[in-house]
Amino acid sequence: MRRWIGTGFAAVLLSGCGGGSDPAVVACEKAIAEQLQGRAFTLDRADMARKLIRTGDTGEINSTIWFNKDLPNELAQTYTCHVLYDAANPKADPAVTSLRFQW
Repeated sequence: MRRWIGTGFAAVLLSGCGGGSDPAVVACEKAIAEQLQGRAFTLDRADMARKLIRTGDTGEINSTIWFNKDLPNELAQTYTCHVLYDAANPKADPAVTSLRFQW
């Protein structure tokens, strides 16, 4: 039950960020949520979409994640998410090949 509450809380935080309809943004959001399961965090989808660098079949997003946003103990960290688009099936969701947090 706790797992679902944490996942639901993360989904609520992500849904309030707006912007970023590129499938790479969605794939990176999902990978981050899985990696940080149970932790409260905030992402900025519009920033992620602006910072997406797509080169051929690959994409890279360098953006910021916040923990305890707008609280006295707020912590901002940067991360890099790499994705691979399927050239044979352009409508398929890209696969996250690397997710690195700069702690």
